[in-house]
Amino acid sequence: TWAAPTPFTSMSPSPQGGENGNYGKDYATTQPLIIYPNPANENVTFEFSANENGKNSLHVFNLMGQLVLSNILSGKEGLNVMNVNTSSLGEGVYYFELGNNEGLQRRRVLISR
Repeated sequence: TWAAPTPFTSMSPSPQGGENGNYGKDYATTQPLIIYPNPANENVTFEFSANENGKNSLHVFNLMGQLVLSNILSGKEGLNVMNVNTSSLGEGVYYFELGNNEGLQRRRVLISR
């Protein structure tokens, strides 16, 4: 069974070991993902830093764990600011996951109209 993820958690897909008991690079601690506004209406803005150019996967899950939105975002080395249209999502709480080769971060966002 699927359990709702805990907000503001960080995970990394690589088993290389890392600081603070995490596996892989300590991505969330050194380069946090910021999402605003929260609560959101039609759009949310993502701010994150990356160590290199590359693709970022965005996955949005509802509270039942169902994938409701998925996209690939192109990122660049340094600070990235990206807007994502959330008008297709109904009101409620969603978990936004942004992942790349540096790790995966999850944030809880309330959509309110």
